[in-house]
Amino acid sequence: MELELIKQNLESKFSANLKAGEKRKIIFWYDTEGQFADLIDELQLENAKLHRLTETNYFCTKYLLETEDTESNYLIYANNRPARDEDNWLIDIVLYSYEFSADRLALQMEELGINKTLKPLVKDYQKFFNSNERRKKLAGYGVNGYDEAGLELAMMSILCGLKYPDQLQVFKKVLGGSLEEDNNRYLSEISRLMDSQVFWKHVNKYFGYTREESSLHKLASHILINSLSRVLDDSQLSPLKEYLSAQGKANCIFFVDSWMNHQADKKAYEQLAASIDAALNIAERLDSVSIESLSECDIFEVFDKKVLHYIVESIHNEIQNYEQCLGLIEIRRSKHWYEKYQSIYEAIYNLIKIQQYHKKHPDIPGLNIQQLWEGYASDYYNIDYYYRQFYWYYDQNPVEVLKLLRTKVENIYSNWFLEGLGTAWSAAINNYTGSDLKIDGVTSQQGFYKRELAPFMESGERCFVIISDALRYESAVDIAGRLNAETAGTAKMDTMMGVLPSATKYGMAALLPHQEISLENERVMADGNRTDSLQEREKILKQYVPEAAAAHYKNIIDMNKEERRELVKGKKLIYIYHDSIDAIGDKAATEIKVFGAVQQTEKEIYRLIRIIRDDLSGVNIYLTADHGFLYKRDPLVESDKIKKETLGAIEETRRYMLSYQEMESDALMMFKPEYLKSSAGQPVVYVPRAAIRFKVQGAGANFVHGGASLQELVIPLIKYKAERGSNLKKKEASKVKVKLLNESRKITNNLFSLEFFQTERVDDRNIPRTVVIYIEDDNGNVLSSRETIIADKTSDKAGDRTYKVRLTLQTGKYNKNKDYFLIIKDVETELNEDKIPFQINLAISSDFDF
Repeated sequence: MELELIKQNLESKFSANLKAGEKRKIIFWYDTEGQFADLIDELQLENAKLHRLTETNYFCTKYLLETEDTESNYLIYANNRPARDEDNWLIDIVLYSYEFSADRLALQMEELGINKTLKPLVKDYQKFFNSNERRKKLAGYGVNGYDEAGLELAMMSILCGLKYPDQLQVFKKVLGGSLEEDNNRYLSEISRLMDSQVFWKHVNKYFGYTREESSLHKLASHILINSLSRVLDDSQLSPLKEYLSAQGKANCIFFVDSWMNHQADKKAYEQLAASIDAALNIAERLDSVSIESLSECDIFEVFDKKVLHYIVESIHNEIQNYEQCLGLIEIRRSKHWYEKYQSIYEAIYNLIKIQQYHKKHPDIPGLNIQQLWEGYASDYYNIDYYYRQFYWYYDQNPVEVLKLLRTKVENIYSNWFLEGLGTAWSAAINNYTGSDLKIDGVTSQQGFYKRELAPFMESGERCFVIISDALRYESAVDIAGRLNAETAGTAKMDTMMGVLPSATKYGMAALLPHQEISLENERVMADGNRTDSLQEREKILKQYVPEAAAAHYKNIIDMNKEERRELVKGKKLIYIYHDSIDAIGDKAATEIKVFGAVQQTEKEIYRLIRIIRDDLSGVNIYLTADHGFLYKRDPLVESDKIKKETLGAIEETRRYMLSYQEMESDALMMFKPEYLKSSAGQPVVYVPRAAIRFKVQGAGANFVHGGASLQELVIPLIKYKAERGSNLKKKEASKVKVKLLNESRKITNNLFSLEFFQTERVDDRNIPRTVVIYIEDDNGNVLSSRETIIADKTSDKAGDRTYKVRLTLQTGKYNKNKDYFLIIKDVETELNEDKIPFQINLAISSDFDF
């Protein structure tokens, strides 16, 4: 660009009309400072020749111009000028020729569109402008009409490697580089090619940093401590008052918020915050601030450590402040550091839910069989859920603090829940021993086909049945909730009474259409047909429904869409078998991973139902299981086991024995399952009471099934009815809404509060929504800090579903006659849920008015 300007200037001079008596034009260019020596060889003139004049070729030059070539135009380029005319052999030619001069600085400014009034500033920064590459980058910014501050900002942005001028990014780059000035490459470049005081001038103006000491460490401390003003007042921050400033607080808050929540930059912020925390000992200095106030702070990682320490101490000291602790965890869920500590928070959350439930129900009452069944299906199952969730998060990060809390989980779950519920249930079913367990209104597992599927087959409707081995009721409730919340369909949760023994081969057979289930040589038969393999089960299905098929989950997943459609083409009944839980839990080496298998199962089942609905046009979908399971993490003690009786057992596991002999035992419960026939006699099932296991040699006693506990016998039954339409639209329509409550639409202070209302309670039909709140201008530029609302309240009371947020405006000039906008954006979809116009009329444009 610079060369082009020079060429244009020279071409215009050579193209000018000749004066009277002129035959050609000769132009001398004395570049005595050698500013353009790097460009002269690239200069190509259309109607003039270029000749270099040196200290030793004056005579040759004179001969060239006056003898050899007297017609051509010439540019004579020299990098020195004779001190006296009498020493200049070309003086006679000089007198009738022209002289050209080029001011590189002026050319560069013209090239970059920099106003001439900034020439002194550009001259001060000549080192920066000497680089063609840097000038190209500056030109590439495409900024018209730089002022002094804007030009300095653009230059610093280039030295920080930014794609466009951005003051906050310059600050991030410098502070994120190193807090040691000598080791900070960005500040070093600014100092070398500009002046470090330029950086500090901009810092002082933006952050209100007025210390005489130009220290990056002090600057970072100033920014982070002042940003705590978002939550804490000056009295709470008095132990750090040397870093507080009357000016710049709003910009400190805005800057930190934009940095710590920027996906690409947040690591640098976290390192900076850790460094400042280590130097200032934030936790100790703010030790007198209440835990409620600290829980709202989001600048230093130590605040999460303080909150976690407080909650853990409360648990250890049995303070039973459950609501307070759950509230603290809820607050932290929307904070920056939550992701790092999520597994610890959520493990503790589930422990507290167990403790809270235990406090409310210290004793499990001795009710009848129907009351206990209904109590488990509506309420007690939550303890199994919380226990599973605790260990799921614990296994993600088994830190020492969770290891200490684990004993409390185990104590309550084993001694109160498994023992208490198991004892109450065992006592209740004593009246039913000797026959199948039956409860009014509860379908027996062996009646599944006749009651649920046969009516569809008779009406010609198609059904899909998913049978997940060892899918427990509490997990199925989770799946049903997600289906209702996220898909275009309705999932109704029900239960079935499982068969005894509650083991795979009996449960799988019971779920098939049949007239009779029988036991022959330890094989379970349906109407005389074997039921072990997929092919054998499909054969039985086709005897009742010729247009039937059986498949395994993995085969369905591995198929493409067309192959899946071909599989079910013309079929009315499709059984799909899934096995992720039992496959892990039934092996001693992997049973500790069973809760991970449950998590995986939920994902796989959800995916499978979506495939059935979307790829296979399935409308009627059932999800059930062959049996549930018992699992506890701690090794079993002797009191958890009993010796086997001598019963002539033909089959025995840790949870049941099957025999043809009938014997009374105080330690065991005896059942004569009516559904199970045998030519060898009436099968008799013996199971230990509660959660007791039979003593068996070898490992693998923690994950068991086959017995008569509620966890084993309450068979989940999800009846899912798909609806046509977009899942996404369904999902969005069912999310709760977040609305602004404030009537005023005017902002008068940099720090201001707003109230929001969650319009619906979260339930089966309304799912939580997470939104981010901030202010932007009409060009979409974010002008305030961001606040997150996790709208997940389940309360019927409107007052319990309100949220108060505090926002901070970046300091700047705001037009009181112009609209700015409050944005409520869904975090998941990144769509604006609301855009509300506001006026900004700051009484003072600097900081807070407390």
